Amino acid sequence: MSLQPGSQLPQLGGGTELAELVEERDVMPPQRTATPLLGFQVSSLQKEALVHLQHGRRMLLLGRPIGVVPLKWYELTKLFMDNFTPNSQRQNYETQFERLVQNPDMDVATYNAKFCKFARYDPLLVSTEVYRVKRFVHGLVSCLFNALAPNMSTITYVEAVDLARKIEDKGR
Repeated sequence: MSLQPGSQLPQLGGGTELAELVEERDVMPPQRTATPLLGFQVSSLQKEALVHLQHGRRMLLLGRPIGVVPLKWYELTKLFMDNFTPNSQRQNYETQFERLVQNPDMDVATYNAKFCKFARYDPLLVSTEVYRVKRFVHGLVSCLFNALAPNMSTITYVEAVDLARKIEDKGR
């Protein structure tokens, strides 16, 4: 269906989408017309507004327009935390992450889960893989720390977690 200046605007209902009412090829440049705006008549300016509204429905998070490079995961999580996590809660999680160490009664899996949960809230402490490994290893109990510390600069975070789990399993 196409709309022409001065045509009647049909009733929206039964799931009729704006995309069905206005197509980009039907949009003409704005013109000054003597068409009255009363009685739901559509001027060319109204059609252009409808097209902008249609494009607005396709806009991404926080007003990112069409054609912009999609957000990376860390950008999306940062935007989410900035907008939906209270500042006091984020500060609480940062403090918990700074103080996080593995207790003797805590297994590596639990320590790793807490480490991952709180690391999101203090990304400066784990900004690189090396810092992430170092922070993880320094929070381990002493027997695991002593086993992993010599290899700390040559292993990845995933390898450090796996190695700590294997050593923990052997100790049981």
